Amino acid sequence: MTKMLPIIIFVVLVYPGCDPFGSDDGVESHFNATISGDITALLQGRASFGTFIDPATELTATIIILTAGDGTQRGISISGLTVSLIEERSYPIITLSSGNPFEAVNQNEFAASYTHDDARYSETFQSQLGELSFSSSSESMLQGSFLFDAKGYRISNNDNHSYDTTEVFISIEGNFTSVRGDVL
Repeated sequence: MTKMLPIIIFVVLVYPGCDPFGSDDGVESHFNATISGDITALLQGRASFGTFIDPATELTATIIILTAGDGTQRGISISGLTVSLIEERSYPIITLSSGNPFEAVNQNEFAASYTHDDARYSETFQSQLGELSFSSSSESMLQGSFLFDAKGYRISNNDNHSYDTTEVFISIEGNFTSVRGDVL
């Protein structure tokens, strides 16, 4: 499964005209999120999700991609493993320490990350703890909300002309309506 994840994300992000997960017309995908802490921002944009079955564990892997609609390189990705379809309930968002969320999550857990384009900080903030709640779930659409803390690094130039990094934390809260494979 870990080899398939980069391919799926690449196809969804690079080839927006293709529809690798199927789609559902009539419902518009969108999200809103507020970021607070060392970085503050309001994000709005498009949401998409896809699923695939891990042949080794037979768990359903779900990837939700939230991409800012302002043309920047900012976005949120949420990934998790469930036994079958996602239930209309809350799931924990766990601490993510590696770049591959499926190496860290167990059944009925999710991991998240926030990617942004500010050179003063590390490119990605990894989830620490939080919660993901689904208010609606079907084969073709997910609706819900999320709240999680994330860790990243502030990068600064020191007196020796080298770079120092300082650990920083942010909180991310938002909601989404995500249609399967909707064009980002």
